[in-house]
Amino acid sequence: MKDFTLFVAAILFGLILTPLARKAAVRYKILDYPESRKMHERPTPLLGGVAIYLAFLFTLGYLALTSSFAHTRPFLGVLLGATLILVVSLFDDIRELSTFTRLLFQFLGSFIMILFGVKVSFLPPGIWGDIGEIVITFLWVIGITNAMNFLDGLDGLACGLSIIAGIFFYVVGKELHQLYFAGLVLALAGVCLGFLPYNFPVPFLYLKRALKGGQKSSRPLGGDRARIFLGDCGATFLGSFYAGISVMGDLATHNVIALSVPILLLGIPIFDTTFITIMRIRERKISDLTGWLAYAGKDHFHHRLVDLGFSNGGAVFFIYCVAIVLGIDAILIQNMDPFGALLVLLKVALLFILIALLMVTGRRTAIEEEKKQRKTL
Repeated sequence: MKDFTLFVAAILFGLILTPLARKAAVRYKILDYPESRKMHERPTPLLGGVAIYLAFLFTLGYLALTSSFAHTRPFLGVLLGATLILVVSLFDDIRELSTFTRLLFQFLGSFIMILFGVKVSFLPPGIWGDIGEIVITFLWVIGITNAMNFLDGLDGLACGLSIIAGIFFYVVGKELHQLYFAGLVLALAGVCLGFLPYNFPVPFLYLKRALKGGQKSSRPLGGDRARIFLGDCGATFLGSFYAGISVMGDLATHNVIALSVPILLLGIPIFDTTFITIMRIRERKISDLTGWLAYAGKDHFHHRLVDLGFSNGGAVFFIYCVAIVLGIDAILIQNMDPFGALLVLLKVALLFILIALLMVTGRRTAIEEEKKQRKTL
């Protein structure tokens, strides 16, 4: 019952603070303007990440008042590191910063987490094991931070994936009796759910129409778009928080099975980043780390699905379904022996290989169709 009330409180905080953030973004003209590489067609308020962050802080206050939990040092490190990344990304939303500046502060945010004791712990003890764990933690936090930001290209995508990841992290945390960890991820999932109707109105419009007995709206369903975006500050906060919190728990320690849980639950951003990195290197579009971070193209997972003929909403729902499958596997793998866990990981790898082949084939077909149309004209 306490978990349910926490979840409801988080949803309410998200619902209340999001329109306030939208009004502030409109007033101060903090807007995301359309351009060729973006999917939206009209200026849209940013500051969604600020709404999520403030709602999460309010929810943490509620959690402190209604439970006996005291916030731990590692969690404070995650919160401080993610906050630094959010603040710098907010400046980037308002006035674009250099790639080096963003990367530097992401490094500093990761460093803060490590200083507070947040790091993976599965390598053999000793100087080289300690150095290896620190390096892997840096790569994990910075990688997931940017991977989530890369995925924030369609209405409701990054936010919805954060909800799905948070709920499955919660289930795994409860199974492992990590009640504090479970409460934190449930709070963030609830806040994101409160934000979602403003960022991805399509499913809620279907529900509204169903409640009205199938009556059609005066506006076409496909014409309704997000009223506010997460912005880089929101996407990077969600990515850095989940990266840190998954390392803070006992999900990245002891053995390969435990380590595979956060990899599965954050599998979509990991796959997307890995896929586009391989393709961009293969096509010689990037050559270094700053180029990787700065490059903006319409070649991500969601872009490729749209190229295959999915609507924007359909692409989002497809990715949601894949994320749910990964979440179910993460729950099942907890009770498996190493051989069973290996089979699950092999199945997931094959799933992503099939998706990658489908996307590459679809891309080639789309390019060939464009060439034919140009010849016809």
